Amino acid sequence: MTIAPREPRAQADARAEADAGLSGLGTADVGAFPRRRSRPLASTLLHGGIAGLAAATLLAELGDQWWFADFFAHFRFQYIAVASALAALALALRRRALAAVACALIVPQLIVIAGVPVADRAQDAPPSQRIRIVTTNLQWSNTSLEALVAHFRNGQTDVIALQELTPAALPLIRALTKDYPYVAPADWEEQESGVVVLSRYPIEAAQLHRVPWSPIVEATVRHPAGTFRLFAVHAPYPMSPSLYELHQLYFDAWMRLTAQADLPVIIAGDFNLTPWSARFRHAWRAGGLAFTGDYRVWPKTWPAHATPMHYLPALLIGGIPIDHVLVSRHFAVAANRRGPYVGSDHYPVTSDLVLKR
Repeated sequence: MTIAPREPRAQADARAEADAGLSGLGTADVGAFPRRRSRPLASTLLHGGIAGLAAATLLAELGDQWWFADFFAHFRFQYIAVASALAALALALRRRALAAVACALIVPQLIVIAGVPVADRAQDAPPSQRIRIVTTNLQWSNTSLEALVAHFRNGQTDVIALQELTPAALPLIRALTKDYPYVAPADWEEQESGVVVLSRYPIEAAQLHRVPWSPIVEATVRHPAGTFRLFAVHAPYPMSPSLYELHQLYFDAWMRLTAQADLPVIIAGDFNLTPWSARFRHAWRAGGLAFTGDYRVWPKTWPAHATPMHYLPALLIGGIPIDHVLVSRHFAVAANRRGPYVGSDHYPVTSDLVLKR
């Protein structure tokens, strides 16, 4: 008979503890292993998300100094959604301090959103006193212009501001001139200005201002409710250092032109900037301007989700407002709304305005 050597006392005790642990492991404990392994990943995601959101919030306020920082100003509602998700994750991980930090990051977004000036609301203005303005970017590759014509004809619009007008869209303008006989610039068929104003009512004076990227069309409209001056704009997209500089030159141009106006002013078009940008903030404050739209809800004018090439951007960012109507203190707003899909990557914006007495 062979006698096996005795196992040292310490090793025997360790083996007994391990066997006891395995024998006592229930179904719930087995399921705990994946959860324990996922906690470090969730914690890393939480810390990284809060740090990234804080950095984005800070960069958003530096857009008037750096082109790349300006990009972060346009996603305030997205930041609120992300902060809410991070707070929920922190609570699930029982990290109450981090949940409080995530909630605190919602506050600066709300402050910026609430700071956008909205024009006074008109009370019970009859239709005869309303001035209906529609602005839309046609998109150079738009092949559904018939939908746009139908939208304008059914909407009882008074004045239309169009951007990204190409030679292919000239038949659209000709079709619309039956209902909108006054067009600025007058020689719109001879020059590819890209920006056009159409009106049901007489345009007393018009001027095409040559500025970087795209011209600004200035039109003085004699409406039955009163005479006003409309500036139709299409700013460049500030997605590089050079385009950022062009964008600022363009902003400086329309700010200078509107400041010189001696009539009530409307500025309408594609600004390629949200009102939450620090640069845009300087512009409307300096001009004493207000927006016709309410930016306290999630407004979206781009990208139009029905455009195939914009499915992914629409899914990722959820939409941002870059098409606006701004007015001087002479106007109140009876209504403002986003129009339907008209084949462009932008939605039309319609504003019903009333001149204050």
